Order: sequence, then structure tokens, then C-alpha cells
Amino acid sequence: MASAAAGSAFAGWGGACAGTGACTVTMSGDTAVTATFSPAYTLTVSKSGTGTVTSAPAGISCGSSCTAIYASGAAVALTASAPMTAIQWVVLADVLADLCRRYGIPVTAKTVLSHAEVQTNLGLKQRGKWDVARLAFDPSLVGAKACGDAMRAAIAAKL
Repeated sequence: MASAAAGSAFAGWGGACAGTGACTVTMSGDTAVTATFSPAYTLTVSKSGTGTVTSAPAGISCGSSCTAIYASGAAVALTASAPMTAIQWVVLADVLADLCRRYGIPVTAKTVLSHAEVQTNLGLKQRGKWDVARLAFDPSLVGAKACGDAMRAAIAAKL
């Protein structure tokens, strides 16, 4: 495992290894491996208003402000996501009600749910999924279940 000193970032392996993951070498003779470190720079993200900013590669995932360290030359893609608006919520309920009506889907917590509810409601492990658990336009709804129940009630009212 390579560990960067302050002011540096691990850039990758060379020789008998490649990439930036773990380096495993099966020894059957003399073998050379090079760990390359580059100068590191801090990327600081500040934002105003509601929403989140994430990065690829990982490192930035923040609400109001955050920082991450990246190797020199790293290409960092930032994505800003705004919360759902009340109008989008109503349109989503309209679309989902139409789909439930068209395909005969009953509106239950096991048939109409968000990614945030899958693990709890269906027992399926979720990794890296994000979905509605708070609504900026209705701060009284907190948590995936509360948001899911509100959406299901909105859909049921349209059927």
C-alpha cells in the first residue's frame, strides 16, 4: 500500500503493477515496482443556496463547503444537484399515477418506492444510491419513509 506524504498524492504504480489500486506481486524472481507520487493540490468548493456538489473521482460530496486533495494533473468533474421543487414533485406524482393506472400497479410501499426505501422496504442492499429523503419545499417531511408515504398519498389521490 502506498501512502502519500503531506503535499503529495499517490499517482499510480509502475513496473510490475499498474493503476492506482492495490499492487499485488507474485514473486518468482527479481521484480521492480515503482510508486509515483505527484504534488497535491486542494480543491475547495463553496456554494450558496440548497443543493449538493459531488466529484468524480470521489472526494467532494458537500452541502455548504468542502475540500479534497487531488494529484497534479487530475481531471476532476464536479456535478451540482439542486433539490426537487414543489412543481417537480407534483409532476412526478402525475407521471407515477399515470403509470400505476396504465399498468395496474397497486400503490404500496413495496410497489411504489424510491431508492432510499429499497433496502428497508424490500431488504435489498443498496450501495451508493441517493434518492429523496428531504424536500426543500416541505421541511416537515424528514426521511425516506416520510417522503415515500407523501408521494404514495399524492399518487393515490390522483387515481
